[in-house]
Amino acid sequence: MPPSRVLVAISHSLARLAAAGLVRDAGMVVVGETGDGIECVRLCERHQPAALVISQRLSGLAAPQVLRSLSPAFRPYTVCITDSAASGTLLDALGAGVRGLVLEENSAQELILALQAVCAGEYWLRPPLCSTVFASAAALAAQLGSDPLAQLSAREREVFILAARGEGNVDIAPRLNISPRTVEAHRGRAFHKLGLTSLREAIRFAAAHGLLEG
Repeated sequence: MPPSRVLVAISHSLARLAAAGLVRDAGMVVVGETGDGIECVRLCERHQPAALVISQRLSGLAAPQVLRSLSPAFRPYTVCITDSAASGTLLDALGAGVRGLVLEENSAQELILALQAVCAGEYWLRPPLCSTVFASAAALAAQLGSDPLAQLSAREREVFILAARGEGNVDIAPRLNISPRTVEAHRGRAFHKLGLTSLREAIRFAAAHGLLEG
């Protein structure tokens, strides 16, 4: 089995060099390095790495914005290095497609273990981050009992309801003053958050929760 191809995108140059060295020492191939979010998107599209090591904050784009800028057909296994254990930061990263979260203060070995885990298709989350995420998930589960779309953003909610009511992207776009491509992006994220894989499933979900009226 060939070694995993990894892109390293970390804002601080010394930390980036160190991380790239650790990745190579672990037997993986570094296909590119950058500290810029926009450049990270370009490098991902060019090299199609199997995995991405990225810091929460980059020049130009933050880590979640980078991942949401990538084609839905291509999502590298991602480990995010963060300096924040705030629930909003962690959930935003996980919602964007991050599979492993490592605090900046963690050891170098922690980064490699996380990278190996996500490349094997697993998730990586250690205390205290997992406690924060579980607490937020419990609160969200309670909230979902009263609002089935609670986890969606306001725009994702609008797009989802209109799509479930039979409107296409071209119809929705002028109503919300956005492009059809943006409609598709919002719809895709809404489906992903709700665990839906098709429009038929979305219609059934909406009907079951009384979202087709009005």
